[in-house]
Amino acid sequence: MNKDVNSFESSKIDIVTNTCPKIKVIAMGNVLMKDDAIGIEVAKGIEERLLETGIEVIYAETDVQYGISNIQENDFIFVLDAA
Repeated sequence: MNKDVNSFESSKIDIVTNTCPKIKVIAMGNVLMKDDAIGIEVAKGIEERLLETGIEVIYAETDVQYGISNIQENDFIFVLDAA
């Protein structure tokens, strides 16, 4: 079975691991450098609405490795960053 990102099949629950894809927002930025913290500030501003819809918010700040460690294979991710 071909699992294309745009197909319905890609969003079904994985029977083997009993997991379904999650949507996650990873907020990047340095809060000490005010203009570089835009990703963090935007995430703070929309976090409540995201959580209400089941979207997980991950504050990675300057730790890219931490952000990546919170991603599973089937997750859909959005990255908020100033760059």
